Amino acid sequence: MDAFCKGEKFECSEELGDLVKTVDNDLTLEIDIKARATPKVVVGFVERREFDKILIYSKQVGYTPDYLFLLQTILQSDPQVLFEDKQWDFLVDPYRSSASYMA
Repeated sequence: MDAFCKGEKFECSEELGDLVKTVDNDLTLEIDIKARATPKVVVGFVERREFDKILIYSKQVGYTPDYLFLLQTILQSDPQVLFEDKQWDFLVDPYRSSASYMA
């Protein structure tokens, strides 16, 4: 599958990324990037804990992520990462951040 995507024998699409996600998250991220499925690419970076790549990628493609949604997603899957990784501090103001903890 990886060879087909890299060799451009498949047209990369969000649907293909969704199908591949059940077996290979790395390949899914590559497919989503090629398919220009920007929100899914950002979620993929969150899942891989590559938070620094979110801002870089978003600036490259002119996308503004919904940071509150991303914080809520992290809180549901692994809330400890928010306490360990301080790079989130400047993304969401303290009031909205504390409100998401309460939700």
